[in-house]
Amino acid sequence: MGDRAHLHLTRKPGEPGIWVYTHWSGSELPKLVANALTHARSRWRDPGYGNRMVISSLIGPEDLMQETGWGIDTEPGDEGDGHRIIRIQWEPQRVFMGEGEHPSVHLGWTFEEFIEKRPVWREYEEE
Repeated sequence: MGDRAHLHLTRKPGEPGIWVYTHWSGSELPKLVANALTHARSRWRDPGYGNRMVISSLIGPEDLMQETGWGIDTEPGDEGDGHRIIRIQWEPQRVFMGEGEHPSVHLGWTFEEFIEKRPVWREYEEE
């Protein structure tokens, strides 16, 4: 079981990126990503530092040295729990939510909108 979801961080649309997997925090991932983007606000135009700040904020000091719970890869991992994905694109500073490998680009927000709205999976599914 678990509460799985993925975050995909890319520089630009269509480019490969970094995948962050959570085994236990999938339901909370939208809120965690909004908090992480707030933390990384000063580096929104610097994806290298922005990625590190977002990932560090998500994992946090309490889970940093744990063997399980979070993973980082160059492709998505375990698909369980419907393969929920949040995609951050540093250029043009957009966030997308969806299920499956390619979340719809029509259901996206600017970084500011995502932080303000703090969408949850249930709200996304009803749209």
